[in-house]
Amino acid sequence: MVNLAIPFYPPLPVLVSVNEMARRYPTLGYQAYFEQHQSTGEIESKLETFFSLIYQKVGVPGFEPIFKVGELRKRILEGGPKSEVPELWNKQDEEYYMKNFRALGMRGPLNYYRTTELRFEEEKGKPLVLPAHLPWMLIWGTLDDTCTTKHVANTKKWVPQLEDVRVENAGHWLMVENSEFVTGKIAGFIRAKVVASVAAGQSKL
Repeated sequence: MVNLAIPFYPPLPVLVSVNEMARRYPTLGYQAYFEQHQSTGEIESKLETFFSLIYQKVGVPGFEPIFKVGELRKRILEGGPKSEVPELWNKQDEEYYMKNFRALGMRGPLNYYRTTELRFEEEKGKPLVLPAHLPWMLIWGTLDDTCTTKHVANTKKWVPQLEDVRVENAGHWLMVENSEFVTGKIAGFIRAKVVASVAAGQSKL
């Protein structure tokens, strides 16, 4: 298993709302906005603004934080970053995403944040700690406010075979910022953990 910038969260013993999670972890405050049904229409009406905000390059002058409660919605309605901040994607990628999200809308992606109770019921009673034989890699950027050293430390409690790869001066969108590095790490992980395990007869692809 390989995760990019997404720490492991074990099944919770009690239901925790999105708003409560945002209170405990302020950098997850954007999820409280995504949970609100009004966010669908607001984001769809300002798609270019939305993507210019979430694909800002982190750690450069002019970067505007969008993670805490209220920040993302405020900046979307205001029209995006106040200053010119480098974006992580090129024009071709931007046109592709705009075309598809204009056609399909944002309801599907945002509905994930509206299913907290359903996912809680699905996961209820599942083990907190993953199997000791399961190889797991977490690749994360040091400038990513949604996957911090605290999140990584917590993940280590629940994933016995965790191999964490720290990427200096990188944000959340590792597959865009550091595509060659990430691809190489994943390929090496598969060769070392998965292929070797299959060859030894310990598991199957």
